[in-house]
Parts: sequence; structure tokens; C-alpha cells
Amino acid sequence: GWLSGSNYCIWSGVICDAFGNVLQFSLEDNNMIGTIPHEIGIFDKLSHVSMDINQITSTIPEEFYLNHDLKEVYLFENSLSGTISNRVGE
Repeated sequence: GWLSGSNYCIWSGVICDAFGNVLQFSLEDNNMIGTIPHEIGIFDKLSHVSMDINQITSTIPEEFYLNHDLKEVYLFENSLSGTISNRVGE
């Protein structure tokens, strides 16, 4: 899981740089069920997130918006609720 201490770079759909920083999640149409974990904030070099066409519920956690490198986010065709934080683009 997210906090297992495992090497995220070997996970399917995760792209890292040469230093082991997670840069991209390509997890579209991946049968993901549940919420976006707050721990997504630990990936401070993340620039692209594609988690569309899944069964993601609840709201987008505030930690998601802490990443200033985030450039593209695809979350359509999920069951998210709430509003987009005004912290986008800070």
C-alpha cells in the first residue's frame, strides 16, 4: 500500500525519475475502488495524475494540492464529490 515502504517505482502505472522520485501515475481504467489517500502528498515531484475511469469516491484530499509540480490531472468518470480547492495553482 501507500505507506508500506515499498519501492513505488516498480508498481505498474507508476513512472519515476532516475532518483526514484514518483513523477507520474498512469492508473486510468484500473479498477481502482475507494478514496484518494491523503498520503498522495508525499509525492512532491508528481507532475501527472491519470486516475480516470475508476470507482474513486469522496473528495480530493487537500494534500493533493500541496504539489507545485502538478501539471495534468485526469479524474473524470469517477464518483468524486465536493469542490476543487482554491489552492490549485498556488
